[in-house]
Amino acid sequence: MAPQRIGFVIIDHGAHPQRLLRKLREKALLFLNHACFTDFILSRSLEITLLTLTPEKQESLERLISQKLLPELQRKRGSHFGRPHQFTFPVHVETVPGLLPLIGAHLR
Repeated sequence: MAPQRIGFVIIDHGAHPQRLLRKLREKALLFLNHACFTDFILSRSLEITLLTLTPEKQESLERLISQKLLPELQRKRGSHFGRPHQFTFPVHVETVPGLLPLIGAHLR
């Protein structure tokens, strides 16, 4: 049987990048702190994707993630699993320009 994969998506509704970073951090820590996700994390079968509207916001978020979130998660990973080099937790940011009409309809 093929390994299962889990993807979690966060949609940017126009929030400040720091707020989105906090949301990403909360979700990442949720996954790290619950044993039911350990096998998915260790088998590299879990990822978080943040969808945003513009390439500029994507770049800003990627910079914040690499400078602030990933170093913190690396420290947490080491304390949880003891071997951070064997642990991968992908966090992606993708630009979806056509997202605005969809989230705009949701906000009405």
